[in-house]
Amino acid sequence: MDKVLYVKLSDNRALEYQVETSVVRTASGLKVIKKNIRPEGLEHIRKIKENEDILRSVYKDEALICKSELTDLGIEFEYIDGISFEDKLREASDKEDIDAVLSIIDTYRHLVSLMDQSEYTNIDLTLPNIIEQNGRYIIIDYEWLTKDPTPSEFVFWRGLFTSMAYAMLGKDIKDKVYARYGLTKEKDELYLIKEKEFQDYVSGSLLTLRDYASEHEFQLTTIDDLKAEIIEWQYKLNLREAELQKTKDEVKEGIKQREALEEQLGLARHELGVIKSSRSWKILKFLRIVKG
Repeated sequence: MDKVLYVKLSDNRALEYQVETSVVRTASGLKVIKKNIRPEGLEHIRKIKENEDILRSVYKDEALICKSELTDLGIEFEYIDGISFEDKLREASDKEDIDAVLSIIDTYRHLVSLMDQSEYTNIDLTLPNIIEQNGRYIIIDYEWLTKDPTPSEFVFWRGLFTSMAYAMLGKDIKDKVYARYGLTKEKDELYLIKEKEFQDYVSGSLLTLRDYASEHEFQLTTIDDLKAEIIEWQYKLNLREAELQKTKDEVKEGIKQREALEEQLGLARHELGVIKSSRSWKILKFLRIVKG
């Protein structure tokens, strides 16, 4: 029986591009399966298979394209066991091996530039989507091919822009990379616009969190603000508890005073009863009546 090991839902896209990606252990080994979440996405899944054939004609012996097969579930890929360019770059960065970092990025730039020979561009040829296995390079994800004129330099820039491993590099190394490949701040601004256009295309009319944030005003609250507010409310709570305790103490004192007065009143009534029961009180009763 097949066992699902991992599932990723790409449901923040336009309906026709929403897919579920899963890693499944089958009797024949590990498989990666992509299937459309919505009925509108069936055509998108079928086009991925077409993309495989297009890329195979582009890369030929330079890189392998991960094999795929259309099934009733969607499209099934073989699972590639190896090390991604993203992980290779991270390892080189951890060792502070600048030569290795530049060598990895050189190879990546070369693989991206091969798309200049085709009318199609694989926009999502990022570092995690290229695996090295036994000295061979394998492209494992080719969901986004476009015929729109797109310079390979943008794909290369995007690969660096979306890479966590590249983001962790020091500024001096990044400056060397930019100088080595002719990237500039002006190109950053241009390619950021193109990246937004691509993201807008993928998400379609779907309202994203970024769009929601741009249309609504938010009040920024820092941790320090929250701490100050908690202290203020704790102070008010302490004052309120002190007031309540004072009221309780006053009530208790009032009860004590009342009990003391009732005790004195009881003693006075007792003494009065004793007096009224005495012989002298009874003898003088007639005089008190006459005097009264």
